[in-house]
Amino acid sequence: ADKTEIYVKTADNKTLELYFTDQTTLTRNGEAVEFNVLQEGMKVEVEVEKVGQRLDPIAVRVLE
Repeated sequence: ADKTEIYVKTADNKTLELYFTDQTTLTRNGEAVEFNVLQEGMKVEVEVEKVGQRLDPIAVRVLE
């Protein structure tokens, strides 16, 4: 499977590198959207799960 990754800057100015998994959901206004909707600079809310040393995004919500 292709790795689909995003970089998210947190409120405390850290950058997280997150790789989407088959279970990651991506939504905007409660509706599922395709990964290509994401653009640099968008505000997102991310729910992550720690798996070993990495964080896997469970849910990504586009806020704008």
